[in-house]
Amino acid sequence: MKNNLVILALFLLSLYSCQKQTNGRELMQSYFTPDSALSFNVPSNMTLKKVDASSMLFEDKNGNNFLQLMFVKTINGNWNLESFSKHLIGNTSNLTLVEYSDSLIAYEIQNGMVRIPALMFSLYEHCGYSLLLTTMGVGIESHKKIGNSFVCRQQNKDESYTVYHGAYLKLKYPSNWILDNDINLQTTDVWIRQKNSAFGVSIFRIKNNEGVNFSTVMNEMANSWNEWATVDVSYENINNEEWCKHDIKMNIQGDKLRQISFYREVNGYIYNIKFGNEALTTQQNLATVDSIMHSVVLK
Repeated sequence: MKNNLVILALFLLSLYSCQKQTNGRELMQSYFTPDSALSFNVPSNMTLKKVDASSMLFEDKNGNNFLQLMFVKTINGNWNLESFSKHLIGNTSNLTLVEYSDSLIAYEIQNGMVRIPALMFSLYEHCGYSLLLTTMGVGIESHKKIGNSFVCRQQNKDESYTVYHGAYLKLKYPSNWILDNDINLQTTDVWIRQKNSAFGVSIFRIKNNEGVNFSTVMNEMANSWNEWATVDVSYENINNEEWCKHDIKMNIQGDKLRQISFYREVNGYIYNIKFGNEALTTQQNLATVDSIMHSVVLK
């Protein structure tokens, strides 16, 4: 299995690499705002309880912890984060302020030596919307991960797509992209890219001959890059299938690179779908990444 890991990692090394895992294995579920303008991820232990034209409320099964997303058109003005947080907290005295800025206010409860996540508030601007995210009982890193998962979808609503039918999967990609045959067969079976090669998607599959636990493989791959880059490891539910996501960031001689790599194991094979190149280009194509991943069908 170690040889397979080296092969699978070679392509990553040509761009950058990864470390910085989340504590434990956090599965995320994708949701859309009512007008489908935005997609975002929510911890899978929370379910949607209420939704209207300007807000969505999620709660865990016990109703003790919650996540609320409120959204208004930016032209209607933004929230005053400090005033909103003070109004919601009221006269509660057992909260400790652990982080404060113009875009994030986070409180925890101190119980002896234990710090328990409490109310947290953050602001975001996407797709002409001002977004206010409020959570209770969600760790600060998970709160930030939710906020950083927002993807604008409207920009791609008129984009035409072509279906790629491969030997072991099919997916849809923008019709103005190129199916490139000039690839490294050791690290990539298929490379579909923009005409200027600024961004694209690579597809690869290897056999897990040694039967190593999938989570162990994912952690070993992430740990192998700690000298060169950082990686945010998460687990997401895409079309009712669980994928491991490595969001890899690297700085090489002042050039910021970013690759988003998805992994899934089925019948002893590990499938890898990876996107990326220059960090800003990757950020600008997050909606395309979302669209492509939601079109993937493994054979």
